[in-house]
Amino acid sequence: MIAVCAGPIFAAAAVRTPAPDAGQGGGDARVFDIRGGRTTSLQVAPRLGRPIESLAAPGGAYARAIAKDAEGRWSEAANLYKEAHAEWNDRFHRRRSPELENAMHKAAAERAYSEILGTAPPARNLAPALALSTAIRARIYRLKLMAVRAYTGSISPMLLRRAVDGFTEAIHLASASEAKDKPPASALPELRILLAATLRVGGERDAARLQVAHVRQADRETPPAALAMAIYQVADGDLESALAYLDVYARRQDPTGGNRLIYIQNDWDRLRDNPRFERLFRR
Repeated sequence: MIAVCAGPIFAAAAVRTPAPDAGQGGGDARVFDIRGGRTTSLQVAPRLGRPIESLAAPGGAYARAIAKDAEGRWSEAANLYKEAHAEWNDRFHRRRSPELENAMHKAAAERAYSEILGTAPPARNLAPALALSTAIRARIYRLKLMAVRAYTGSISPMLLRRAVDGFTEAIHLASASEAKDKPPASALPELRILLAATLRVGGERDAARLQVAHVRQADRETPPAALAMAIYQVADGDLESALAYLDVYARRQDPTGGNRLIYIQNDWDRLRDNPRFERLFRR
């Protein structure tokens, strides 16, 4: 009998798993011999890819900022991201590189997100502001969830819970017919798909697929929903479908939009070595 954690169940005498950084094409693999007549547990780490911030030094400002984010200590995290940006900016001026430039943008974005989360949400009687704030905060909690996982390899239960709860409330506000000042109906497909992506990262595959099933195929191909579908497909492990939805997004989105902010998201870490992915963001 074989018990496998955080990965698929194998029923074989030997298990071959790709190395943690192996791409879609395979790469080096490790083989584990499984002896009959006993239970063997294998802890298989998720394949997270190559994050932009991988050049951050252990124990440096970025690492400490991530730790504060994982604990919900937003003001402290924001200050540390400011330090990380200064560290990378200093290195950039001594040796310019696209990697350092992207890392600087990443630190600046994470600082801004932490600052937003550090502010109090609108009062519940301010319906328009609350609806907008709920959706924005849910998106940021999800981005923080992915950033913490990318750097530490672990899921923050607090961030996962807040992202799921935030999207659930935002969907309720968007779909409640009696809510006069609800988010635009066009936001509902994107919110459902982002909830699905969040649930999938948390290991709830069936619940994630149920959310996606609520979204019509035609609604999945608007630019916001197509981008959300790409995020979901990466979380579900279907990188080819993710690239296809990214292509839909790239063809239909506003070329003056914030592509840099999208590019530095940790959702794409498994795609960064794929030339097709890089071409999509160079359009």
